[in-house]
Amino acid sequence: MKLKKLIEDKDPFVPTYGKGDVVHDCPKHVQEMKSGIKGKVVSHTLNESGDVNYVDVDFGTGKIYENIPANKLKILEMREHKHEIKEEPTNEVDHSTISLASNIDQTWKDGRNMEDDLVDWFDASVGAGGTELGDDLIYSLQSVLKRWEKINDAYTR
Repeated sequence: MKLKKLIEDKDPFVPTYGKGDVVHDCPKHVQEMKSGIKGKVVSHTLNESGDVNYVDVDFGTGKIYENIPANKLKILEMREHKHEIKEEPTNEVDHSTISLASNIDQTWKDGRNMEDDLVDWFDASVGAGGTELGDDLIYSLQSVLKRWEKINDAYTR
């Protein structure tokens, strides 16, 4: 009788893809590889194979950075747990629709307004494109700053 019951019961080792909870290793603490900034994973995607490909991370800035590709981060701590699948992002953010205080026909009220606007733009860009994009933007802005200093120096002579 016991043997018959074992044969009839569902094999617990056969995965049921797309249904129920999926056991997986979940990144809990991560580090951005280029900057070294550490953060806590607050949410993540999960496919039916148990792969975590995108994470939402709190780097302690007061903003949650969403859908960062997991392969762009160094995993510092992992934990096994289970839950239902969570779909991966399907569309990229259109940077042309990012809302900024400035536009070509409008000037900033003051330097602080300009700074806040640029920080918002940078934050939205890194949130949408990842920290690698952030590194590229920092490099570009440093290059632009050098050019601005040369222009400013030319006027002070």
